[in-house]
Amino acid sequence: MPRFDPQPERRPAVVTGASSGIGAETARVLARAGHPVVLGARRVEVCDAVADEIRAAGGEAAALHVDLADPASIEHFAAEAERAFGPAEVLVSNAARIEPGSALETEPADFEDVLRVNVGGAHRLVRAFGAGMVAPSGRAGAWPAIPPSCAPKASRSPSPTRWLPRAAHT
Repeated sequence: MPRFDPQPERRPAVVTGASSGIGAETARVLARAGHPVVLGARRVEVCDAVADEIRAAGGEAAALHVDLADPASIEHFAAEAERAFGPAEVLVSNAARIEPGSALETEPADFEDVLRVNVGGAHRLVRAFGAGMVAPSGRAGAWPAIPPSCAPKASRSPSPTRWLPRAAHT
């Protein structure tokens, strides 16, 4: 008997920062693997072009606006994403704000904006989508924990770089 239930055939995915680069390519790869994909970014018109490309290749895709600096935008995005393809089972939090410069060159307000998007926004995404991805453990208000036996061996290695190819060490 299998240890886990079989994977469902349709697993909706959400990718933020999907207007370019890693986010756009992640959305394409997920769509090629059969996932309906919601692409989110501030530049939704660029996400529309990526979603059109996915649909032209036979995939399912929707492009939605999201601004991770705005809590209301995240809540609206999560509701619209669920309306598009149902509850998300995959969340890729790829959107980020980059503020080049050293700590001495960066204004504190700019650094706080980076944290608001990169940390606060990611946290809000997990709160907006995560509860629907986890089944209750049976006890009121309790969620299952990941047992230590599931942790990859690399995380228990004394040297995390031990698992990287030699070229990565130099």
